Amino acid sequence: SFLVLSFSVFLLFMTLVVSVTQTGFFRSWLKGFIEDTVNDSFSGKNSVLTIGELEGNIFSEIIITNTVLKVNQDEMIKFERAKVNFNIFELLNKNVRISEIVLTNPNVNFVRIPGNNGDSVWNFAYLFSSEDTTKDTAEFDWKINVQRLRIENLNFVMLGTKPQDLPI
Repeated sequence: SFLVLSFSVFLLFMTLVVSVTQTGFFRSWLKGFIEDTVNDSFSGKNSVLTIGELEGNIFSEIIITNTVLKVNQDEMIKFERAKVNFNIFELLNKNVRISEIVLTNPNVNFVRIPGNNGDSVWNFAYLFSSEDTTKDTAEFDWKINVQRLRIENLNFVMLGTKPQDLPI
């Protein structure tokens, strides 16, 4: 009797979780959470991530549309659609197992921009550089496995110098 009741409560809980994650409200909240988290980490870099929409489900497939990552008001990365197929239960074992990533119509712009010291640095290096080199960091012990990566219709630009008034 206790076992049946426990199983029934667990099944009801899982049904509720799956149902809630399929709502527009949850997807909107998750999109905002991702944007806020990423943008907080880039706040000192004059950079911003904007996501159009999230689709799919959080258990096996996420589709992200109309996404832009800007550095100093210039688009560094923009894509129409990214489809990611994965196994969420692998996260319990510190594994990120992605069976497929499909990027559709990505634009990647790598340009040299003024750095914090007045020197010239690549926008991607500037974005991911750390100003606090004294902070102790732990080793990243997760395993990441991407089985298939497909990029459709890539537009790649790399500029050593960019006129200041020319937006990218």
